[in-house]
Amino acid sequence: MYTPSVYGCLASLLAQYSAQQLAGSRIGVFSYGSGLAASMFSLKVSQNSDAGSPLEKLVSSLSDLEVRLNSRKCVAPEKFAEIMKVREDTHHLGKHREETEQP
Repeated sequence: MYTPSVYGCLASLLAQYSAQQLAGSRIGVFSYGSGLAASMFSLKVSQNSDAGSPLEKLVSSLSDLEVRLNSRKCVAPEKFAEIMKVREDTHHLGKHREETEQP
């Protein structure tokens, strides 16, 4: 999770505060990649922290982040590779209908 770790850290930050505490704040994000590249940007958090607002929904969706992280299972690398191979071989194989098709 090298590259997406910056977003894992962002989720961790958002999970530590309420929507009301975050409303209107600015969050600095910095990511240093391999080689000579880095990215830095800031996020301006919405002022709207009302119940049902996108900000409140986002923060609420992270309320059990620690529980979810603690429920992860340790898997041997060989088993993980096997699981990913099955996923690769079966992904998008289910039958589906195009939006334009009639039943």
